Amino acid sequence: MTANEAARPPDETRAADDGQRSLADLHGAPGHLFRRARQFHDALWLQVVGDSLTPLQYAVLIALEAEPELSQRSLGERIALDKSTIGDLVARLARRGFVTRRPDPDDARRRILLMTEAGRMALYRARPAVVELGTRILAPLEPDERRELIRLLDRLVFSETALTATANSRHGKGHGSRHTPLHSD
Repeated sequence: MTANEAARPPDETRAADDGQRSLADLHGAPGHLFRRARQFHDALWLQVVGDSLTPLQYAVLIALEAEPELSQRSLGERIALDKSTIGDLVARLARRGFVTRRPDPDDARRRILLMTEAGRMALYRARPAVVELGTRILAPLEPDERRELIRLLDRLVFSETALTATANSRHGKGHGSRHTPLHSD
C-alpha cells in the first residue's frame, strides 16, 4: 500500500445510500483536492521559504521584476487579484519598503509601482527557497508527471471558464486576459 493509499479513508467509511457523499467521494472531489493542495503548499511555504514574504507578496515582486513600473490595476490583472486585495497587498509591501508608488504622469488617477532595492533583495533571498519549494511539492511525481500536472493546471486556470469565473468574482464583469503564468512556487 502506498502512502497516498494509506492516507485515504478505507471503504468502510463510505456513507450509507442516504444521499450524502461519502468521505471517499470527498477525497476525489476537485475542490477538496485543490484545498488540500493549497494547505500542503502553505505549510511547505512556511517551512522552506519562511514568513519573510507571503506567496502573494512574492508574486507581486516577481511581476514587478518582469514588468517594472506597472500600474496597480495592471499588477492586479497580472497576478489575478481584485482591486481591494491588490491595494492592501501593495500597501503592506510599501510599508515594508519593498515597493514605492508614484502618480502616473499621464493619468493622475493611476499609481505606478516600482520595486525598491529592499524589494529586490527580498526577492533575491527568497527565490532559491521558492525553487526548492516547487521541487519538494512535485517530488512525489515522476518528471513526466510533473510536466503534465503543470500543463493541466495551466490549461485549467487559463480556460475560458476559469477566466470568466475569476473576472466575475473580482468585479462582476469581463473575461480577464491571459498573461504569462508566474510559476513562482
